[in-house]
Parts: sequence; structure tokens; C-alpha cells
Amino acid sequence: MENALLVGLSQQTALRRQMDIVANNLANMSTTGFKSETPIFEDYVMPLARGGEYNGNSEGVRYVRDAALFRSFAEGPLNQTGNAMDMAINGGGWFVLEGPEGDLYTRNGNFLLDDQGRIVTSDGLPVLTEDGPISIAEGESELNVTSDGLVTTSAGEKGQLRIVEFENQALLVKQASGVFSGDGLEAIPATAFRVTQGALEGSNVNAIGEITEMISVTRAYTKAAEILNSADTLRRRAIEVLGQAPT
Repeated sequence: MENALLVGLSQQTALRRQMDIVANNLANMSTTGFKSETPIFEDYVMPLARGGEYNGNSEGVRYVRDAALFRSFAEGPLNQTGNAMDMAINGGGWFVLEGPEGDLYTRNGNFLLDDQGRIVTSDGLPVLTEDGPISIAEGESELNVTSDGLVTTSAGEKGQLRIVEFENQALLVKQASGVFSGDGLEAIPATAFRVTQGALEGSNVNAIGEITEMISVTRAYTKAAEILNSADTLRRRAIEVLGQAPT
């Protein structure tokens, strides 16, 4: 009976985690470059008691354990903005940013100019070319970005955007605002990509799929609660019966 309560509790904990992730996906349906997430759960089999120490039936009891988080790096839709500072990558690849402790990476090309004339993210991280941050002097105009990432203005070429990819991008670690770190990963120059100026990559969240998942999780949570209530009722009745004085 105690096992039933513990198994049910582990299931509810996992479902709560899953619901949090689904809600976060839905909340970021309109977030530029957001990548949807899915929890991965696995069985945790109750260790068997050592020989002779316990003769109860602990065998076969399985709990639910939060094992990992899967993040889909599928491309989101391309949304035209008409803003010359906005950039989107079609195909594989990541913009490279100058972070406080090394390179960072993003697919969110919603860039702007800071007070030093550098092209930066909304968090102030400079966008890197092969020669460092892009700096645009006061009075320069006609910002243009070619499909291969060459940035030019009325003053001429400003640099070639660094667009990189990874052998296993699933190992990238999510930071804030769609930025990822790649500690220990080798960034290699991307080849199959095209930069689109005046556009942004939208979120790859499938709204219908997430809402369907939310309904399924809610139903599963309700069923788990019913099982827990039934097990608790049986437990209380057993205590009442066993606690009665013999007549």
C-alpha cells in the first residue's frame, strides 16, 4: 500500500514537471528563435533487498524519474520585419556572440546598435565577425547583409558574420534570451546556410500539439490523484480495522 502511494506520488511529480515545460513552450510561442522542449522520463526500479534481510514483495516496484530534457532545434518559420537590423539564418548555423567568458551562440537575430555603435543582442552581447565585433560609425547608412553574411554600409565592408555549427548541437547549454553556450564543443564554420536580412526566425513550438499534450497531462494527473485517494482510503480503513480492540 505504501508502494502505491509512493509510485503515484512519483508519477504526479513527473506530470507536474511535464506540465511546467508544456506551459513554458506555450508561453514562448511568439518568442524569436525559441526552441521547444520535451521532458524525458525513465523507470527507476526499486533496488532489491539483500538476501535474508527482507522477505516482502519489493521486487518489480517502479518509480518515474526525470531523466533528461530534449530540445528540438528544428527551424521556426521566417517572419518578415523589414528592419535592417533583424537577421535570420535559413538552414543550419548559429550567430556567434562575444560573451563575458567566451563565445556564445544564438539563432535570435533581433539585433540593435548600442551606444558604441556595435551590433548587439537585446542583452548587449556584441555580434562577432571573423575579425571581432561589428562597429558602425556615426553617419554611416545603408546597412546591408548579404546571404553569406557579409555586412556592408555606406562606408564599405564591415566584416563577415561568423556563422558556425556543431557536430552535436544537442550538447549546447541554454542560457538566457535564446542564447546558448558550448563549453567543450568545437564550433566549425557553417556551410549550408543563408542569412536573410529584415526577417526573424520564429518559435518552432507547435501550438496544437502542446495544447493536446496539456490536456493529456491533465487527465493523467487526475487519474493519478484518483489512485492515490483510493490507496489512502484503503490505508485508513486498514488502520481502523486493525486498530479495533478484539471483542
